[in-house]
Amino acid sequence: MKHKTGQNGFTLIEVMVAIVVLVIGMVAVMGMQYMSMHGNTVSRQMRVATNFSRDILEQVKSLSYNNLATGIFNPENIFDPDAESYNSSTTGGVDYTRVIWAVPSCSRIQLAGDDNTCDGADDGVFDNNITPLCDPAFVRATNDATAILIRTCWTDKDDVTHSVSFPTVIWSPI
Repeated sequence: MKHKTGQNGFTLIEVMVAIVVLVIGMVAVMGMQYMSMHGNTVSRQMRVATNFSRDILEQVKSLSYNNLATGIFNPENIFDPDAESYNSSTTGGVDYTRVIWAVPSCSRIQLAGDDNTCDGADDGVFDNNITPLCDPAFVRATNDATAILIRTCWTDKDDVTHSVSFPTVIWSPI
């Protein structure tokens, strides 16, 4: 077969190499898209948990010091330490569990046995293996402060447990 001189075009090999380069680039972009979507999911879950904890924190801060229960208690029944000690909410297909610890005569809680979870409360049974103690450096000689720690926990779709914690102190009026 005779070819005209100066004829332009691509050979089959050049086309195949271009397709391979294009496919490799597309696979890389799809991987980045997946990681971006996963990051957005984790961020949304963290934001929801943070908002749940902040809501409870604001409720706790509005309590009178004399009406504040101590121990481990349910955010929905903050005045009664004998109520269920955990509270669950579901949003976006994820179950969030909230727990509050309160220690009197203290300005900072230290949790013995803490593993940054809600200690089994997410399965509907609060195991109570986490013991709230007053950090020795923050023990108050008088009963003028109660340390509060609010924690929201959740398990993601990969069965990894996450939590956010917010400490605060409620001071007795002078």
